[in-house]
Amino acid sequence: MKTILKKCLKIVGFFKRSEVGNRVLIDKQKQLGITQILKVKQDVRTRWNSTLFMLERLVKLKEPLTIAIISLIEAPVNLDHDEWKVVEDIIP
Repeated sequence: MKTILKKCLKIVGFFKRSEVGNRVLIDKQKQLGITQILKVKQDVRTRWNSTLFMLERLVKLKEPLTIAIISLIEAPVNLDHDEWKVVEDIIP
């Protein structure tokens, strides 16, 4: 679980810091026909539930995030299928 959380934090950190990455993520959501454009949420150590909120948002953005990461050169490594399954299973 620790390695999955580290990957999630790297993905969120990249899209928070990168203006290009953030713009690509928004464009991919529009291309997929998503009406409510979402941004990633970052984990905050002092907020115990912020990790849950971060994971929930990543699951909501799974498809556009995957497409954005593939299309960006300097993007972090995406979660594989099994890691996404773990994240989806741990949220409830």
